[in-house]
Amino acid sequence: MQPTILYIETATPVCSVSISRGKEVLALENAAEPNAHARMLAVLIQRALDKAGLKANQLDAVCVSEGPGSYTGLRIGFATAKGICYAVNIPLILVNTLQSLANRIRESGEMGEGAIILPALDARRNDVYWNLYDQNLRALSQTKCNNVNDISVVLPKDKIIVSGGTGAFKFDTAGAEKKMNNIKAISIDASSIGLMESGIAAFEKGEFADLAYCEPLYLKEFGEK
Repeated sequence: MQPTILYIETATPVCSVSISRGKEVLALENAAEPNAHARMLAVLIQRALDKAGLKANQLDAVCVSEGPGSYTGLRIGFATAKGICYAVNIPLILVNTLQSLANRIRESGEMGEGAIILPALDARRNDVYWNLYDQNLRALSQTKCNNVNDISVVLPKDKIIVSGGTGAFKFDTAGAEKKMNNIKAISIDASSIGLMESGIAAFEKGEFADLAYCEPLYLKEFGEK
């Protein structure tokens, strides 16, 4: 039987909720209002459940975007996801936000043969949260937070790199001596839909989070500049 999973994405300015049964999307709800996660998340979840014709106790798992990203957004997403899991006794799945975004970039139609994926999220000032992935969503580095100029120095120069997310535009403003002509920035943001592939794979493998002790992947301390 195909699992029915609720997906929650709150790591970026977009608040996104979706439900799938296996690979079939039953519902998708998004809100792009700034700072609206606390107010809109529960509303979007109820809309998605109504659209899918489901009750929370008919879900098999909840999958939440783990981070990195907005400190406040991640806390709201985790608290809500944990609350549902506790209430109806189902497991929680965590998916790295950059991996989810990499999936969105891969599915954008902008990838050429041999290109690699650079999801990048704004981390204030000239910093971004980033990682590199191949087109099978295998991480080629580790999730990090660095100055965009420092990242430009270490990126491979012999491959086309497709970047997306709220931090991708920063590579266009890197110092002229470090700017890379092989980076192709596209306009795409995180979405709960991007969590699906990794979320289903984790469910099938039984890779569930510890509800009592799991925390978001922040990388930066709250208020750090």
